[in-house]
Amino acid sequence: MNFVATHPAQAQSRRPFIHHSLIGGPAVNIRETEEAFFVDIIAPGREKGLFELSVKEGVLGVTINAPTTEHEGEYRQREFTLAQTRKNFRLPKSVDESAITATYEQGILTVKLAKRAEVAPLQIEVQ
Repeated sequence: MNFVATHPAQAQSRRPFIHHSLIGGPAVNIRETEEAFFVDIIAPGREKGLFELSVKEGVLGVTINAPTTEHEGEYRQREFTLAQTRKNFRLPKSVDESAITATYEQGILTVKLAKRAEVAPLQIEVQ
């Protein structure tokens, strides 16, 4: 499986790149079945309209925008923030980029990456 998180600057060269900002982003699980890959990204407290997904040159980009909520008062302790974040994933060649779908349920964004249908070998009859 050739599924590597990449930094946007490295996406064109298609070389894997690990960057510290990827570590601080939301947790990601990647699953594989016979028909598809599934990328599950934890993103609680968001609305569907805050997600932007794109595919360019074999790289899936997922941006999670920050909600526009303001809270009254000064923070005395703050352990989390709902800031904008972006993750990029180099797609395996077996992914059908035209058949990518996404759903958001119970705080998890699931991106389904359908695999290309296997091309059956052409059978040639000898006459």
